[in-house]
Amino acid sequence: MICVDSSVAVKWIVHEDRSEQTLALYHPTVLADEPIYAPPLLPIEVTNVLYQRLRSRDGPSRDEVAALLAKFLAFPIVLHNPAGLHQ
Repeated sequence: MICVDSSVAVKWIVHEDRSEQTLALYHPTVLADEPIYAPPLLPIEVTNVLYQRLRSRDGPSRDEVAALLAKFLAFPIVLHNPAGLHQ
């Protein structure tokens, strides 16, 4: 089981510093059929990061962002809101 936040999840779909390390966590977890947990706002946070990059001068195109978002949404992530999460 691993828990992820948006900084890790974005690195799974956008090649940048430490992407290889985050994927090294992801692939064995999926192959072992272990759950990946994340807070319920993760899809919103990842969408926000991608669209912020779309607006940057050297950012991806709208089609590229849509493809990256679709790739992220296909990941087997369990959104979980445990008691006390926001404390």
